[in-house]
Amino acid sequence: MKVYGITLEEYEVILAYQDGGCAICGKKPTRDKPLHIDHEHGGYVRGLLDSYCNTRLVGRLKSYERARKLADYLEDPPAIKALGRPVTAPGRPRKKRQPRKKAR
Repeated sequence: MKVYGITLEEYEVILAYQDGGCAICGKKPTRDKPLHIDHEHGGYVRGLLDSYCNTRLVGRLKSYERARKLADYLEDPPAIKALGRPVTAPGRPRKKRQPRKKAR
């Protein structure tokens, strides 16, 4: 309540509204890994997120504009338009493992 301004009951209401999981990926909380209360710093509570979505996804996107651009990029990649066709990346060739040097 002191930090986020919501009660445990309000947390439960948000959790139920999100079908019991993370608002982004749907991952369910566990005893060891509860959902984080995502909030606009100095602003309102947005929802409940698992650790990864909170720190790696939302935490990296500091603006709504950047989040929209990311979504647009993923939904409509520019390379397909530029080339006129999708190209599947073959991946990096495997490196040959070098034998370990023997300890002296």
